[in-house]
Amino acid sequence: MRRFVVALLLVAMFGACSDDPGALPKVPDLKTRPATTTTDVDYSQVPLKGVSGHGPTTSIVLGPGQATVAGNVTGDDGAVPGATVQVERVVNGATATAMVQTAPDGSWSLPQILGGHYRVRAWRAPDLAQTAWSALFLGSTESKNVQLRVRTVGGLSVDASIAPDPPRLGQDANLVALVTQKVVDDQGVVRATPQVNVEVDLITSSGWRILSANPDTTNGNGEVSWTLRCRTTGHQPLAVTVGSETIPLTVSSCEDTTPDTTTTTSEVSLVP
Repeated sequence: MRRFVVALLLVAMFGACSDDPGALPKVPDLKTRPATTTTDVDYSQVPLKGVSGHGPTTSIVLGPGQATVAGNVTGDDGAVPGATVQVERVVNGATATAMVQTAPDGSWSLPQILGGHYRVRAWRAPDLAQTAWSALFLGSTESKNVQLRVRTVGGLSVDASIAPDPPRLGQDANLVALVTQKVVDDQGVVRATPQVNVEVDLITSSGWRILSANPDTTNGNGEVSWTLRCRTTGHQPLAVTVGSETIPLTVSSCEDTTPDTTTTTSEVSLVP
C-alpha cells in the first residue's frame, strides 16, 4: 500500500512540470540564456580629492640680476688659491647654488645675481675647510664683499677617552685612543678614515704609571688602549706618537676620591 501511494505522488509531480503527464521534466538549455553586456565606466569626469600641503612649486634661481657678491679666501698661511666657494640663494628653505673658484690671489666674484638671503662657504681639498656658513643679505642692486676664512682640518687626528672619568688617584683607568686620517672631499665634507694596524706610542708624565704594553697597535676600528694608574692629583699630561707626529691628548684631571676618615674628639669636663 505504501509503495502505491509513493508512485501516485511521483506521477502528480511530473504531471505538474509538463503538459504531457508521461513525459520527463525538461532541463533548461543554458545556451539559450539571454546574453549580458558590460558597459565601461568613464572615470575622466570623476573629480579627484585634493591632497593638502602640496601646491605648485617654483624653481629657485640665482639670476640674472643686478647684484654682486665677491670676496677673498684666506687661511693660516694667507691667501688660498684654487679654493672652491659655494654660494647659495635661500628662499623659503629652497636653494639655488653656484660654485666659484678662487684666483691665485684668493679672490672670487659672482656678478649679475638676484638680491635676497645668501649663505657662503669655502674649502680646498684635501685639508682646508670652513666649518660654518657665512650668512648675508644682498640688496637687488648691491655689491657686497665677503671675507672667508678656512682652517686646516685634514691630517692625522687622535681622540681619547678615559674610564673612569675623571681618573682616580691610585686606581686603574682604561685609556682608549681613536686614530683617524681626516680628509676634505670635493664637496667640502670632512671625512675621517680609521687608521688600522698603526703603531702608537703613549707618552706620559711622572704622574702616570703605564700598566699595559706600550707602544701598541690599533685594531680594525683604528682604536688602541692602555691601562694606567694615576699617581698624582691634578692635570697630568698625556700624548701619543704616531709615525713622526706627536699629538697631545685631552683627559680629565686626576682626583682623590678617598673618603675623609678624620675623627674629632670632644673634651668632657670632670669638674662638678
